[in-house]
Amino acid sequence: MSTEGMFERVEGELEEREADATPLTMSDILHLPDTQLALMRHIMRSQEPLTVAQASEGLGWTQVEGERVVGELRLTGLLAVEDERLKVQPLHSNTRIKPGGLWGTLNDL
Repeated sequence: MSTEGMFERVEGELEEREADATPLTMSDILHLPDTQLALMRHIMRSQEPLTVAQASEGLGWTQVEGERVVGELRLTGLLAVEDERLKVQPLHSNTRIKPGGLWGTLNDL
């Protein structure tokens, strides 16, 4: 492999990594609107998986308001509904990130 080809490959991989959407982290939850934040906290603190009706009741909301907030969170990728139960999606952990940039890519060669 010529050095020119190697650098083109490294440059291509770096551009692909930059183009990827940044995964959500726990700190992103803190920047949610108040209603979404309240629902996420309620779900995470619950001892058992909740339905939309249970979560709405626990927060003093109507069923319609609860479904609206759940829908908003599902669109962001933070929340999923499995078997009618609300489930927080796995979030990105900063401790598991590979070293990025040029040196991290060169280690893969």
